Amino acid sequence: MGRPRRYCRDSCRQRAYEARRRAERAGLSAGHVVLGPEQLTDLRDRLFMLQAALDDIDAGGWSAKDALAHLYEAAAPLRALWPTARNGTATW
Repeated sequence: MGRPRRYCRDSCRQRAYEARRRAERAGLSAGHVVLGPEQLTDLRDRLFMLQAALDDIDAGGWSAKDALAHLYEAAAPLRALWPTARNGTATW
């Protein structure tokens, strides 16, 4: 009965509250994502790998099947970094 739960546990609700308060104090809106230096470096490295794969393909000599496989291999590590929204906060 009643309203469906928004958070799975009280501790999840508390973490979301704390995240909102930290963001508010830092002057961030709900749409901002904050990365640590290591996370930013990792993201840049993985994006560089994807850019390099695109450059390889642009250089020519690739069949469509091989080009797609090369792009998929270069993009696959980015999947682990994709933030998923959970109760108004992003998790990595």
